[in-house]
Amino acid sequence: MNTLKQVRGVNAVRASTRYIDRSIALIDICAVIGVVAVLFTGLVIIKKWPPIVWVDVVTDDAYYYLGIVRNLIDHGVSAFLPPFSTNGYQPLWVALLSGSASIFGTAEKSLVGQIYALSFLFLLLFCLASKVRYGMAFPAVAATYYFSYVTTAGMETSMIPFFFILYTSARSWPAKGAIGSLLFLSRLDSLSVVVASDVLGVIQRKDVEFKKYLIILPVIGLYFAINHHYFGTALPVSGLAKSIGNVRGENISTGIAYFVEVRKCILPVLLGLLVYLVLIRKSMHLVYRDELAISLISLIICATYYAINSGWKVWGWYYWPVLLFVYYIMLEVVTIIKSQHAPGKMIPLYYLFAMIGVILFLAKPALGFSYRTIQSLRESIVEPHKHLTFGRRNIELISYLHAQNISPGSFFAMGDRAGSFGFFLGNEYRFIHTEGLVGPYSYYQAMSRDKGLDFINRLNVNYLVADRGNFIDSDNIIGVVEPVQPLSSKFGDYLLCFKKDGIALDQSYFNEEHAFQKRYLLDFKERVDCPRSVNDQFVSLRSRYGGIAKFSGVAPKQPGR
Repeated sequence: MNTLKQVRGVNAVRASTRYIDRSIALIDICAVIGVVAVLFTGLVIIKKWPPIVWVDVVTDDAYYYLGIVRNLIDHGVSAFLPPFSTNGYQPLWVALLSGSASIFGTAEKSLVGQIYALSFLFLLLFCLASKVRYGMAFPAVAATYYFSYVTTAGMETSMIPFFFILYTSARSWPAKGAIGSLLFLSRLDSLSVVVASDVLGVIQRKDVEFKKYLIILPVIGLYFAINHHYFGTALPVSGLAKSIGNVRGENISTGIAYFVEVRKCILPVLLGLLVYLVLIRKSMHLVYRDELAISLISLIICATYYAINSGWKVWGWYYWPVLLFVYYIMLEVVTIIKSQHAPGKMIPLYYLFAMIGVILFLAKPALGFSYRTIQSLRESIVEPHKHLTFGRRNIELISYLHAQNISPGSFFAMGDRAGSFGFFLGNEYRFIHTEGLVGPYSYYQAMSRDKGLDFINRLNVNYLVADRGNFIDSDNIIGVVEPVQPLSSKFGDYLLCFKKDGIALDQSYFNEEHAFQKRYLLDFKERVDCPRSVNDQFVSLRSRYGGIAKFSGVAPKQPGR
């Protein structure tokens, strides 16, 4: 009789184990199908509809990459638009996009489709690596739901989660050296993964595997040497520009933002995990403690670096260490649930339902990712002019310029939100990026000496495009600050003033993300000397931490830019 009960008990355990395993496998399949559905939906929309519909399918900064890749392939020049060359980008993403563009071409639709597809390719590789290494894929998609700017917005951080799993799984020093180099070339701050891994090695084993640096350090040195030879600076100007005028220690909120992002999505799961470890297991042993430690140390390194060295805020794709930390917390929870199915151990029915409930709670973001994204894509097709964004205003502005027969070679200046404008404007016009992110090193040097205005005055600019919540306004004068994004910056930015008669086109608009935006195409012929009242307000705003950015109303409510 006892034997029969034992057999039934074992069979019940096996049945519940199979139920959990099959549930996870089914969720994995549904999550990956959802990712593929989003990928193909986006590609179809890009192919069938005009840019006004799909301009926001990738984030605006992704268009800086596309402009640079187009010029590399078509003209052999590392430039966003003529006449300036730039190194304001992460190298591996440009290399991959350049390889793609050399095969599929540099037409506008083709390039946007390529960067969109490449982002999702690396998301699918992330899912595949997760399934092969850890036995489940849906936590990768669930983490993407919360941090879609990291993986699906067309930015270089799409590569990092996949490389992270490869790096933490590698056992030989040549493999770690090669993958560590790919991490560095993906995004310079992802070298923190290698450093974090070494810190953990010192803590655990009092040892560091130095041989991998025989590969990593020459790659870093070669990258710096190439940059210095061709551009005059070892570091990319996109990072240098964000340090101009920064007061060390003033921008601590930038570092805090990393930790704030963690609590939004994972706090209930994290608290539940702690309760389980303390009250039920009575052990703090974690299956993925090394990966969690590395991602957490990387997070701390990045948060500290940007809080000290950058005067700017951070955007959604900067949160790649947070995505990794959230991902491994989710893996930990699901692995704990699966580990309860020890042979011969009967699981109470209420506990089984509780475990299934936790899995479904974690699976909801994975399943919701495709629905939310496809719904957003569908809404963009239906009357896009009623869902205004600065990207769509950029497309409308270019149509206006062509309708007005603005002569080729005209010189445009724009700072914030200029990616899609410059990309679709095209090489028949000249352009200066007033933020300096894809500008020349000489412009960075001028701003670092507080001479950015002198640099602009020498260019014979024809038009300035400015998109703000507020301008410095006095009587018949509009004061435009460039660049407008720094929070901690006591010098480097400058003031341009125009008569209101110089508004060649008023594109002001309202949208849900940024509320009311004042957006003007300003004729440089109508520039005037700034009156004292406008200049005094500019000096006052610049003297306060975040004064200019907060006054201008450029901070997005959602992560990303």
